[in-house]
Amino acid sequence: MDPIPELNLLIFTRGNVPLSPSAKALMVHLKRQPNALHGALIGRPAAGALLFYGLAKQTVFRASMNNRGPIMMMRPKLLQNFLDATFVVADRFVTDHHSKLSVSRIWAALQTHSEISEGAGTGLPVCSQLGDATKPSLFQDPELCRLIDAFVALEPALSWRVPDGSRLHASTNFEHSHANTVIVGPSGIERRDDLLIGVSLLASNVRYPDHSHPPEETYLVLSDGSFRQKNGAWFTPGIGGTFYNSPGIVHAMRSGDSPLLAVWLLWAG
Repeated sequence: MDPIPELNLLIFTRGNVPLSPSAKALMVHLKRQPNALHGALIGRPAAGALLFYGLAKQTVFRASMNNRGPIMMMRPKLLQNFLDATFVVADRFVTDHHSKLSVSRIWAALQTHSEISEGAGTGLPVCSQLGDATKPSLFQDPELCRLIDAFVALEPALSWRVPDGSRLHASTNFEHSHANTVIVGPSGIERRDDLLIGVSLLASNVRYPDHSHPPEETYLVLSDGSFRQKNGAWFTPGIGGTFYNSPGIVHAMRSGDSPLLAVWLLWAG
């Protein structure tokens, strides 16, 4: 439902269950907020909790009540823009049946918002490769362009790190030529345990180690580069390519003469 351009709130309850007293108090509170006057409640996941879309700030946040008053977990506009662009691309480019199911579960879970970290972003030397990896000339499709623009706008807030774990078959330059960032997940901007969304960056001519993890995973590839599952042949999805990693499967990736950039979405719910 589209937000309404009036000083009103639309309330969706489960059946004929009335709003709890705390939810009513929250509604009154929201009406008094200058930046929350234009909008619509877009869900009621539990008694005393509401999902509200604030038009004025173009942010989405979850609001609930405790003994001290409302608690709001706002999803920043730049994060929401990135998520919207990511799932537009996934909806268009993902073809694998298992990936489609996984992505739909992740998108459904994201309709409930979680705690937002207030920490500052941190970079690594390899992040200097991001300029080459996100050059507008590499992307012709408008939806991919929108995703890249959203990522570039969000990137200063991201915390990049070199992952722990096995270095099996990694190239000798791996340690200083690769970084991951979790955007949504336990260490992300939005903290949650049911899913992970993040980005991997490899400088040119880097081989990522063989690794595996319990959650299923969908890759959205945003550059040239090769990938492998188990002991199979290396394959190159290309810009806009996608593929599915089943739970526990051993997989790896490697860059060629240009940086590798890819978004990954893991469903752990």
